[in-house]
Amino acid sequence: MRFAVILVIILCIQASAGGDTLIFNDGKVLKGKVHRMESDSVIFTQEEADAAVRIPRDALRTLTLDSDGRQFVMEGAASGADNNPAGERVPGFHRSIVRAAVFISFHDHGSSLFIGEKRNLEQYQFHLLTSQTLPYGNPYNLFVVDWSWGADIDLMPPAIEFPQTGSFSFTGVKFGLRGRYGCDLFDTYMYRESLGDIPTERRYMGRYMDFSYLGAGPVIDFIFSPMKNNAGMIIQVFFLYGVITNGRLRPNASLRDARILVSAPDYSMSVGGYTIRYGIGPHIVLNRWIPVTIGINITMATTRLRLPRPVISYWSGNTGPFVRNNFGLEFTLGFHI
Repeated sequence: MRFAVILVIILCIQASAGGDTLIFNDGKVLKGKVHRMESDSVIFTQEEADAAVRIPRDALRTLTLDSDGRQFVMEGAASGADNNPAGERVPGFHRSIVRAAVFISFHDHGSSLFIGEKRNLEQYQFHLLTSQTLPYGNPYNLFVVDWSWGADIDLMPPAIEFPQTGSFSFTGVKFGLRGRYGCDLFDTYMYRESLGDIPTERRYMGRYMDFSYLGAGPVIDFIFSPMKNNAGMIIQVFFLYGVITNGRLRPNASLRDARILVSAPDYSMSVGGYTIRYGIGPHIVLNRWIPVTIGINITMATTRLRLPRPVISYWSGNTGPFVRNNFGLEFTLGFHI
């Protein structure tokens, strides 16, 4: 009980004494909130005032921060001395105009094109099981690994900046244009045992399909930063449209690895179409010494694929469009200048 009373008293004292303190050269004292320090001024909001004001640094004697009790001597601070509590604000990502990044992403897989692949596997189950030296009764299943990699270039003007309203707050938004080169890879393998949905045995692997694409679209970055802006966080939203180039489909890739030649004319054929991709995610931004961005995006994509001719072994006569919808995670590493 005594401890609770002491704690309440301490909190009350802190509440009554709260606020950053400015002491002027003429002895005048003001309490309020220091938003940030600039090379020749202090951005300050006085208690019970609605708007922030700019106070020349050479008019101040000392500045005391309420957050940690540190006191700074302000005489001569206009020269950029180290006694600047917030430091001269680093422009950083707010003023950058180019961001170059690489990415790697992993996706779930879903496409009507893959139905024929599974149908062919079922037709050859007996041959696969009896070809083993010591067969066991579990039939084979087919699994697809869908991943991609590529590079981005973002071109954007300086951010629309907003006043710093706290030690870490929303301080800007950037609008830009993203160009992307990406490469999607689809590998298949067969397995007979799994733990839940996770295969535990892999056999007969092959590259089922791959394609590259060139795309472009808008990107928006919402910037959150501390007073110094040495580092911060952005919430990134992007949308892009891409045209598929250099696409190759290799039907029955895993069956071929098992030495089952389903259809020789189906060994390889071109793939065309387009892809639409969009995503959102948080990124850490380093601004002072190494201008780096590190982040992760949740991505969604719709890809429409077309074949030059039907896949003979699928017995469908269909050349598309085959629609592939998927969700994924995209990891990025970039530099901004």
